[in-house]
Amino acid sequence: MIALKIFLLVLLVWLVLLTLVPKGNFLYEMLRIPLWLVRLKRFPTGNFRKSKHSYGRHFRQYLLFFQPKDSSPTRQHVVVYIHGGGWQFASPELFTPHAQALVNEGYAVFMPSHRRLPFFNCLHFREDLTLIMKKTLEIMQLEGLGDRKIILGGMSSGGNLAGLLCFDRSILEAAGVSQEIFTGVFLLGAPLDLEKMWSSPPLLLLAGKRNGERFKKANPACHLQASESIRTLILHGTKDGLVEHRSILSFYEKLKSCHCGEVQLATLPGGMHMDAASWCFENHAARKILMEWLTSLNHGDLKNTVI
Repeated sequence: MIALKIFLLVLLVWLVLLTLVPKGNFLYEMLRIPLWLVRLKRFPTGNFRKSKHSYGRHFRQYLLFFQPKDSSPTRQHVVVYIHGGGWQFASPELFTPHAQALVNEGYAVFMPSHRRLPFFNCLHFREDLTLIMKKTLEIMQLEGLGDRKIILGGMSSGGNLAGLLCFDRSILEAAGVSQEIFTGVFLLGAPLDLEKMWSSPPLLLLAGKRNGERFKKANPACHLQASESIRTLILHGTKDGLVEHRSILSFYEKLKSCHCGEVQLATLPGGMHMDAASWCFENHAARKILMEWLTSLNHGDLKNTVI
C-alpha cells in the first residue's frame, strides 16, 4: 500500500510538471522521455535477422548487424547508425525500432555500442569509432556487401560521434579508409558545434576544458575542411532543450561555407529533442524528411536547402 501511494504521488508530480514546465529546457525533455520510451516499446520489431559482434575487449565494444529476415538487402548502401544517450546511457538494443524501420526499407544496418562516460571520454570514443569501422567493413566483406558504400548517421550524442567519424579524417585513416567510403551522413538532434553549447556536466566529462586539445578533438565543427563534399542532412527541433538550436545553426553555417556538395538543414518547428529521435514512427514529420533524403541519395537529386 505504501509503495502504491509513493508511485501515485510520483505520477501526480510528474503530470503536474509535464503540464507546467515550458518547452525548450532540460527538465521538460527529461519529463518527456518516459512517453517516448513507451511509444518506442510499442513499435513492432523482430522482422529481421540480427547478429552481435565484438570489436574490443570491453563489454560495451560491440555492434549489432541487422538484415531483412527472408531476403537479402535490396538497397545499394548499408547504414551505420550510432545511438544517442548523452554518451552515457541507452544502447543499440533500445534503438532496435530505428534499425527495423531501415530494414523495412531494404537496408542492412549496423548499430554500434561504445564505451561510456564517466569512465571514458572522447579520446576513447574516437578509438572505438576506428574499431567500429574496421569491424563493419570486415562483416560487410563476409556478408557479400563489400562492394556497397555506407550511409552514416546518428542521433543526439550518436550524431556527434557520427560527425567525428565523418569529418575527422584521422579517425578514418586509422581504420585504413577515406571519407569516400560514405555516400552521405545524417545528423539528428546532434551536438555538432560544442562551442555553442552550455557547459553541462556530460560535456565537461566528454571534452574537458573549452580551451583544451581534447575539446577540439570532441567537436565536429573543428574538423571541417575546405571543399567538403559529402552529402549531409542535419535535422533539429527549434525547441530542443538538450542541444541548443544555435549550435546546429553554427555548424551548418561553417559546413555550408566550405561545402561544395549538397547539404540540407531541416528544422522541426516547435520540435523537441526526442522529435529528432521519432523518425521511425509513421506520420512523424522527421520520418518524411529522413526517408526522402535517403531516397534522394539513390537518385542523386539532392540540393543545398534549408527547410
